[in-house]
Amino acid sequence: MHTDEMRYRHKEGARAVYQPESKKLEAWLIIVTSVGIAAMLAPGLVVYRGFVRVPKNAYELEVVAQQWQWTFRFSGEDGKLGKSDIKFVDSANPFGLDSKDPVGQDDVLILNNDVRLPLDKPAKVLLRSKDVLHDFYVPQMRSKMGMVPGMMSYFWFTPTKTGKYEVLCAEYCGVGQYNMRGHMIVEGQATFVQWLNSQPTFAQTLATAAKPSQDSVLEKGRLLVEKYACGGCHSQDGSARRGCTVALNSLPMAPACSSMSPT
Repeated sequence: MHTDEMRYRHKEGARAVYQPESKKLEAWLIIVTSVGIAAMLAPGLVVYRGFVRVPKNAYELEVVAQQWQWTFRFSGEDGKLGKSDIKFVDSANPFGLDSKDPVGQDDVLILNNDVRLPLDKPAKVLLRSKDVLHDFYVPQMRSKMGMVPGMMSYFWFTPTKTGKYEVLCAEYCGVGQYNMRGHMIVEGQATFVQWLNSQPTFAQTLATAAKPSQDSVLEKGRLLVEKYACGGCHSQDGSARRGCTVALNSLPMAPACSSMSPT
């Protein structure tokens, strides 16, 4: 700057040269700027390519968010998830799966805030919301992705350490957002498969909801818990939550709630 001050200082008889444009200068600016931007973006594009390309052997895990709870869905033996649409959502079908789609009949439904994944196996996490904006966040996995109603987003990661990791909603989604929590449990393959086989499929859930027995009464109670998002505060398995445990089996769990109301 000081050099320019001395070089272009006022001199008697000197006149400024008016040069409205310089094609040579503009060409150099375009070339240098383009090369510089490409050099800065190239490493990031390489990393991003690895982020969006999901391994072929990845488990598909669908995460469904609603105020103020998480539910999860795995593909069945066919390795494919069935079709879903918000128009199919009701008390007996909280995931909104198409009952006429044969691919979805064996989908495994996880109807609580805790989910499990096998160790050292890549997982493709599909994200959708049933009501408002949410954000699926597992801090220890460095995994975080927004969820927009009517839109499916995804990311993938490979859990490399066994343990129990907290799941949070990182988007303000209403008054119960602070309590929209769950857990992601990473365990060995054999233990994971044993747990997954013990979970109900979509076909089993529909059969239970249609069966007029004591089991269906219990299922109706579970559906009420699902409908009114009681799982945001109350557990069904005795685990610690903000509220008491809701007993939905024939042998009440202590401490159990004395009543179940939408409030």
